[in-house]
Amino acid sequence: MKTIITYVVVFALAIAMAIVVRYYYLETYLVQSISMNKTLFDGDKLLIIRTKYVRSGDVLVFFHNQETYVKRLIGLPGDTIQINQRILYVNHKKKIERYINAGPNGNLAKRTDPTIMSYYGVNWTVENFGPYVVPRKGSKIMLDNKNFNIYKKLLDKELEPNFNIEDMMNQEYVFKNDYYFMIGDNRLFSEDSRMYGPLTKSDIIGRADYILFSKNNIWRGSFKKI
Repeated sequence: MKTIITYVVVFALAIAMAIVVRYYYLETYLVQSISMNKTLFDGDKLLIIRTKYVRSGDVLVFFHNQETYVKRLIGLPGDTIQINQRILYVNHKKKIERYINAGPNGNLAKRTDPTIMSYYGVNWTVENFGPYVVPRKGSKIMLDNKNFNIYKKLLDKELEPNFNIEDMMNQEYVFKNDYYFMIGDNRLFSEDSRMYGPLTKSDIIGRADYILFSKNNIWRGSFKKI
């Protein structure tokens, strides 16, 4: 009888621990876009580690406008991001990105209508973007005409709703939050921080570490490290 009770208690504890781990530490996410090809594909089921500790290059799942997305983190607070002729530079150094989706002869997939980045108020595109300094909490910026346009929508989020943002023109501003710049590996076919700005840490759900399986391609294997 004691043996049966022991097994029941152990089983109950195992179930409870599994629930706790699942609720607080682990999450799953189903990829439903092509924006992360060739790293992730439509139908991939991901294992997400719930964490706010992130590093440049991590693949993250996050909230934006009440939707959930998966992209790659390329810009930490304080980093300078620039894309010049489709080549990514971080802090003025060229990044070697073997994970980007490439077309024939190693060229990036062609897009005939590069998107104008209306979010930033300047004539940037998906192929030529920046330089853009990812805001860091406590960092200061002078809001001249150019910087005011680039950071205006970000300031709208940081300032009080009734605050007249135009009053900040030609003044120094101190950012209240750290921000994180996300981008898709399918660089020319991804809506990301180039379109809707950087994230705060509170937007981040966690880090995508493994592909559990793929609904659309059984040959991709199971529990594959990203």
